[in-house]
Amino acid sequence: MKGKDFNSVKPYVYWIKNNITGIKYFGVRYRNIRLNKTPNQDFGKAYFTSGALKNDFKKNPDNFETKLIATFDTIEEAADFEKKQTKKIYKNKRYANIASYPAIIMTPEVRRNMSLAQQNMSEETRRRRSEAMSKARKGRKQSEEEKRKRRGRKRSEETRRRMSIAFKGRKISEEQKRQISKANKGRKHSEEARRRMSEFQKGRKKGPPSEEHRRNMSIAQKGRKHSEETRRRMSEFQKGRKKPPRSEEHRKKLSESKKGRKLSEEHRRNMSIAQKRRQERKTLSL
Repeated sequence: MKGKDFNSVKPYVYWIKNNITGIKYFGVRYRNIRLNKTPNQDFGKAYFTSGALKNDFKKNPDNFETKLIATFDTIEEAADFEKKQTKKIYKNKRYANIASYPAIIMTPEVRRNMSLAQQNMSEETRRRRSEAMSKARKGRKQSEEEKRKRRGRKRSEETRRRMSIAFKGRKISEEQKRQISKANKGRKHSEEARRRMSEFQKGRKKGPPSEEHRRNMSIAQKGRKHSEETRRRMSEFQKGRKKPPRSEEHRKKLSESKKGRKLSEEHRRNMSIAQKRRQERKTLSL
């Protein structure tokens, strides 16, 4: 229902005008609900419109005339009202609404279509988007509020499942690997980060990987070849490294886990190749 309850946490529509240029904008806002802010607490304080007028309004609010038009009980009602109004004015050169019509409501159907579009994106498009995002983030520091929100955020089971489906079978290009390696080079975790990682791992039970997990790991590693530099670093890391002796209980568990286990031909072949490589490395290190 349409109203003018600007002191309640509701989606709302607003009007804004730049008194210097005469450009106007008619917009809808509903993210204030997530922030638990009323229109009076939100507009011109936490939210400074969108599009072409945003930066100027934020820097020079005295140059603008603003008006809260109405509030609504639901996001759909607010978006429908804004769409009807925008349809009347979006071709008017005095309004900056040409890029906002039609408004996009993030329904499950829209989210699904956007997800599919992301999955079918070409490597070239991914690369260009990655470069653009890197430039935008360069030199930007997160505020303490942003860090706090990220730390407290937990993904739902549905989100985890969709992420798993999206990444299944996805291959990282050599360019992406190089960029990830460059970004992580010389990176050191702070004492606070180490403490939190330690607390997260405490009490976490690690069981043997499932058959599906093993299969996925095998697919991910298949055809992967380490560079000479990586081989050299792995070799240096292993040099002089002594493994602690296995306890009797550990030996017994290993023995029980292998009882009745049959290795496939492919597994035997892979073990043979791995053994040959270990022997080659040992020969090179002498």
